[in-house]
Amino acid sequence: MEAYNLYLKGSFEIRKVTPEGLEAGLDMMNKAIKLDPDFALPYIGIAYYYGLATDFFMAPNVAMPQLKIAALTALRKTTHAG
Repeated sequence: MEAYNLYLKGSFEIRKVTPEGLEAGLDMMNKAIKLDPDFALPYIGIAYYYGLATDFFMAPNVAMPQLKIAALTALRKTTHAG
């Protein structure tokens, strides 16, 4: 439940689309993953973060590989769930 709450708070922060919100959201997603490495949603949040980062402050050649890793990890976690 704590990992889910961190995911929700992180999603809220990322969707603010401010430098502070993006940083706080990414931090919360990583904390959620530390609590529950098999929880797929924080990986999706990280992928979303990197997608936004390319619009504002990160070169696509840096962000897109990270987005891909996070998205593929989320898919693996979802596939192996249940």
